[in-house]
Amino acid sequence: MSTSVYDVVFIGGGMASSMCALYLKREHPELQIAIVEKREDTHWNPGESTVGVAGLFFIRDLGLSTYCYLEHLPKNGLRYFFDDPSQPYDTTECSEIGSNILPIFPTFQLDRKKLDRDLWDFNRQAGNELLLGAGVTGIDFGSFENGDEHKITFERGGKTETLSTKWFVNAVGRNSVMTPIFDELAPQIPDPDLNTAGAWGRFSGLKDIDALGDDDWRRRVGYTSRYLSTNHMMGRGYWIWYIPIGDDVVSVGVVYDKDVLGRDLQAKEDFRAFLDEHRLSRELLEGATQLDFQRHPQLTYCRERFCSKDRWSMMGDAAGFVDPFYSPGADVLSRQCYMIEHLVTAQGPEQIAETVDLVNQYAAYSYNLVRLLYVDQYWGFGSYEVFNIKSLWDFHSYTNRQVWHFLDRKYRSAEFLRRELESADDTIALTGAIERGFSALAKHRIEQGRELQHNSGRYSLRQNRFRIEEEMMVGYDDDRSIAEHLYLCRLTISELVEARFEIGGFLVNKLAQDHLTFASMQEFELTPEWLAEFCGALSAKLSMIVAGRTGQQLEVAITPACFAASTPKTGVAPAFEAASLLNELWQQKASNPVVDNLYAC
Repeated sequence: MSTSVYDVVFIGGGMASSMCALYLKREHPELQIAIVEKREDTHWNPGESTVGVAGLFFIRDLGLSTYCYLEHLPKNGLRYFFDDPSQPYDTTECSEIGSNILPIFPTFQLDRKKLDRDLWDFNRQAGNELLLGAGVTGIDFGSFENGDEHKITFERGGKTETLSTKWFVNAVGRNSVMTPIFDELAPQIPDPDLNTAGAWGRFSGLKDIDALGDDDWRRRVGYTSRYLSTNHMMGRGYWIWYIPIGDDVVSVGVVYDKDVLGRDLQAKEDFRAFLDEHRLSRELLEGATQLDFQRHPQLTYCRERFCSKDRWSMMGDAAGFVDPFYSPGADVLSRQCYMIEHLVTAQGPEQIAETVDLVNQYAAYSYNLVRLLYVDQYWGFGSYEVFNIKSLWDFHSYTNRQVWHFLDRKYRSAEFLRRELESADDTIALTGAIERGFSALAKHRIEQGRELQHNSGRYSLRQNRFRIEEEMMVGYDDDRSIAEHLYLCRLTISELVEARFEIGGFLVNKLAQDHLTFASMQEFELTPEWLAEFCGALSAKLSMIVAGRTGQQLEVAITPACFAASTPKTGVAPAFEAASLLNELWQQKASNPVVDNLYAC
């Protein structure tokens, strides 16, 4: 060991610790950093598929742009396929959601075994200490009040060694011999609303998905490679992933809501049989060889806290996990690197305590916000109609908020974290209201027997082709971001309302759209009662405007059918002036920049 006392020691040498240690050393070269890892070599993982935030972190914050392009596979976005088993099978007729260009923000399909090994080398080159084959056997915690260092004892090469550190970070994942120690520091808290499990393995000899269709099939995606996408085969209660790793190896896995699916896929034979039940999945796997198998019976949990004023923190799977659906793993790590930077650069007991409180609050808020994307949502995963609305909302929100905030380096600002927390309750309320709308529509379609009505012959590229991505590279600001979010919320609620109640004109009705404010949308429910109350509020507003301008007391009675009509109903026939004003107000068209900038389909 090159020093007796470190500023930061990471326990566990996986991607989480390697990313964070390398980032801290690049930004703060004066820090003495060590990684303690019990293995002497890296190992296979399910596969790491990055999206926008993590892509930026690798190429910008870690300086690994050329490395990622030369040593790993570029990723062609996230892609979703839907099937209707009642129809004759044709690969090209599976409804599809996906892009026809490579992403504006670079993303990658990462070979974890290679990446983890190379990150070790990058850390050594940067000047960080890497202690391999070192199994931690104990931690003697230092005193916060006295500022004492922690002492970490480990065995390496048959010898017992000890090092001291100001901060230590637990990055050993969720299943480790050290887990009981960390469970005492911050107990694991299962999520009562998310009962998901996963099973996965690596396969070789899969068919090339791009070769399964004709020229029209390939032209639909601009002759880019579907194979390089993270492909999802969707179904009620589950989704199947296909992630290429390289060298003819593809990671294939299934994540499922046990309450919705009603089945257990933790046995290898059950996992393999289930993959064949989805017709496109079966076609891809025909003749393939399964190389290994892994599983986890309960995916979602969080920790009681992320960090402590006693100068320790958790990160990665050790800190918690929600759902792998949108490839969030490396995104979470990227933001956590900034959180840990806030912690280890804090000076003095008072600033450390203040920073710890801020980071813990933000970590809890972040978890509670992200979990809303999945609570009760697996009901709609088999419906193209439902997911085409949900994916637009989820992806546009992610791009316009998280990617923008990351691109603008906002997470490095403690003041930004405080502002986010000030509006946390409103953000949670609004996001929860909209996400509950998706599950309500899904359950309604299931009750109607119309869940699969659009699962054949449809194609949408609108969920990951946003013009704002290009604008972010040359000029964007927070005011634009907030305005985009307002119009996205209006669009999403409008599409849900029009689909559920089978009405037209709601999205383009200016009075209706103006009534959808950030505050009012927090109360949104996709129910007849909410719609009746909404129509009642519009009726009262129109009646008041007409009376104020014409003097005629007019009872306007708006019903859902009125949105497709040229004028709303009234209790009595209006006079000419009142009728003209009523028609003029009702026929005013709303503008929505998000709609205007969406690509067709």
